[in-house]
Amino acid sequence: MASESQPLLPPFPTEGRYKGLVTGYPRIAYQMSHTPELAQFRRFGALNARNLLYLQNELHCLERALKEAATEDSTDSRGMKTFYARDSHCINVSLTDDADARQLNLVLCIREKLKEYSKYVYHFRTSPSLNCPRRSALPPIRNSQTRKAR
Repeated sequence: MASESQPLLPPFPTEGRYKGLVTGYPRIAYQMSHTPELAQFRRFGALNARNLLYLQNELHCLERALKEAATEDSTDSRGMKTFYARDSHCINVSLTDDADARQLNLVLCIREKLKEYSKYVYHFRTSPSLNCPRRSALPPIRNSQTRKAR
């Protein structure tokens, strides 16, 4: 329970830049900014994990398509396709010939998808669980939606 000298919530401002904050998110944000232990945010762990699974599946499909394209190109005597697996210059210049650019387009698509996937994996693994607020701090934040501005 809060002592008489220290209220649980800062007094709601009635003047200055906070004057006129309405009940709801503006008031809660103000209170959270002055009493950080009131801040509660969901991690959406299940949704983040699900998103990673979807990205992982997309990468798997792209990887399979790249493997198939590489196998086909390695036996195709047209152009420089047989060199793609051994010479990055050959695959890089394939953009000038749309018929030969399939592998390079897949590589570029995979590169972008891997950046996104790696970012989310890093975030998922390093995101600390937010500290739970003190139980005594919960009722005031729940009740702040119904309090009237002073």
